[in-house]
Amino acid sequence: MEVPFLSRLRRNHALEHATIAVLHQRRGRVHSSFGHSTPWSFHLHGPYDADEVESAVGEALDRLRAGERHLAYSPFCGTNIAVTGVLTASTALVAAGRSRRKGWSNAVLAATFATLVAARAGLWLQRTVTTDPEAGSLRVRRVVQLAPRGDIQHVRVDLAP
Repeated sequence: MEVPFLSRLRRNHALEHATIAVLHQRRGRVHSSFGHSTPWSFHLHGPYDADEVESAVGEALDRLRAGERHLAYSPFCGTNIAVTGVLTASTALVAAGRSRRKGWSNAVLAATFATLVAARAGLWLQRTVTTDPEAGSLRVRRVVQLAPRGDIQHVRVDLAP
C-alpha cells in the first residue's frame, strides 16, 4: 500500500541525494554539506548558492529518469549514521553483559562487527524504506536562497509531485 505523503518524502529524499552527488561531481570532490527532506521540498546546507543548486537539481532529475538510480543512495545519509549508532550501541551492550569490566573486550569486538554490518544495512534501508529513485512526474517549483548560517549557505528546493 502506497501512502502519498511518504511516497513524496522518499522521492524528495532520493532527489536530495542525487543533487548533492551531482554537486560533488561538478566540484571534483566531496564538500562538507548536508540536507534534509520533507514531502514538499528539500533543504541543502553547504557551500552552494541557489543558482548552482538549481542547475544541479535539474541534472539530477534528468539522470534519475535516465536510470542512474545509484545517485539516490548516499554513504553519508543520516539513515546510515542512525543504523550505525543503533547497531553498535545495542551489540556492545548485549556483548558486555552485566560486567562492564569483564565484558569490555566483547563489547569492542561486537561494536566493530556491527559497524561493518551497518554500512550494508543502511544502504538496504535507503533502497527499501527511506528513498525512491523513481522521479516520475516530480518537478522543481522553485529554488530559494535562505539566510546563511555563518559561512554555510541554506537553499530550499520546493517540489511538485
